[in-house]
Order: sequence, then structure tokens, then C-alpha cells
Amino acid sequence: MNKKRLLVIVDMIQGFVKEGNMADPYINHITPEVLRLTKKFIEEGEDVIAFKDMHELGCK
Repeated sequence: MNKKRLLVIVDMIQGFVKEGNMADPYINHITPEVLRLTKKFIEEGEDVIAFKDMHELGCK
């Protein structure tokens, strides 16, 4: 039985990673690893899915 892997990326967007009212300056340290894994999964023919969320200004 061949096992398929799936990389799930959640909320790696500017508004959460670098700027915006919900940004966390610390989270950006994982960006290089997310990019590395994404490239690896694509090169190996594995699936990648990314979810992004959006909040209006002033939303906590």
C-alpha cells in the first residue's frame, strides 16, 4: 500500500506573518522551513494545500 502525504499550510499570509493587526512578529521565523517543505513536497509529487483567513480591520 502506497502512502500519500499532504502538506497543510495555515495562515502563512502577510497579515499574520509580517504586518497587520493580527500579525505575530515571531511567526516569521518558520517561513524558510515552510518554503523548504513546500518545494520538497512539490518536487516529490506530493500534495500541498494552503488555507488563508481574512479579518476586517479591528477584528481581534
